[in-house]
Amino acid sequence: MDTIELILPQPGAEVSLRTEEQKNFDSSPDRLKFHEPEIEPNKTDNTTPSPVIFKWSGAAKAEVELSETPDFSEIKTYPGRSNVRVFNLIPGKKYYWRVRSKESLSETRDFTIANELPRVLYIPELTNVRDCGIWQISGNRRRKPGMIYRGGQLEPWTHLPHGNGLNAEGKKVWKELQIKTDLDLRSDGESVWEENEVSYQKLPSTAYATWQETGIFSPEAKEKVRRIFTLFADETAYPVYMHCAGGGDRTGTIAFLLGAMLGMDYNDLINDYEYSNLSVSGERCRFSKVWKAFEEKLNEYAPGEPVRNQVINYLKSCGISEETQNKIAEILTE
Repeated sequence: MDTIELILPQPGAEVSLRTEEQKNFDSSPDRLKFHEPEIEPNKTDNTTPSPVIFKWSGAAKAEVELSETPDFSEIKTYPGRSNVRVFNLIPGKKYYWRVRSKESLSETRDFTIANELPRVLYIPELTNVRDCGIWQISGNRRRKPGMIYRGGQLEPWTHLPHGNGLNAEGKKVWKELQIKTDLDLRSDGESVWEENEVSYQKLPSTAYATWQETGIFSPEAKEKVRRIFTLFADETAYPVYMHCAGGGDRTGTIAFLLGAMLGMDYNDLINDYEYSNLSVSGERCRFSKVWKAFEEKLNEYAPGEPVRNQVINYLKSCGISEETQNKIAEILTE
């Protein structure tokens, strides 16, 4: 009988899912300095996170058993030969693992995923995918993970070297995330993707304050925002995958409004917005003219008050009642 020796992760380890490019972006002081944003698309997409790497010896062919509980009452299994790579584990969560072969079962170890936000996800051939959850919000609460995912379109993405759209491997991840609703924010003239067994909601939106002259502040745009937030109040719609083309502007604007309404810290809202810089779309920047105009326009809804109050009043002007906003908060926070 083989004796299985566990190698990685080390017992009690804190495992980072950040790549070097993402770590450098997290710690970069340049984002906080005034500068003109680079609008040219990037040549490399750096939005894919690192996996957790499991290694063992003593049984070349076996499977990793992974659980969120020490009794392994619920497990996921990953077959491999001496090592396995696992994506999309949840920041801040503790996991338990062991390796089983036909003849042997290893000891149990635990590790914790580093609480690095935003939570970046891997769906093969898609760009800029991340979880809108886990962020801390006011009232000593946090946003639930796994409720709203944001990212780029599901069709082929010409800017990516391998952007072939949601392929067979990607669909497996899509199902693992249990996505029920595809919320498509693109205009009517852009591509339409319809995935079987997923509710497809085409709700064209816009961005900022100056995009297409009026951004989200015209009566027509406000009606679209009302429809989007009405969807967010439907608890049967979750989990939701929300996207435009690259997942930066239209998606970023709606994500900002939703996060502000829920009570996210302003710096977290900006950091989440700017994380699209790691995609191929070009820089999103707190100093850009479109973003400053957006913030100035929001300020008109509650001059000098915190951005949450400004957004709450803006949403009310869209016809999204306090009751509806509270319902969304009830669904998305814990």
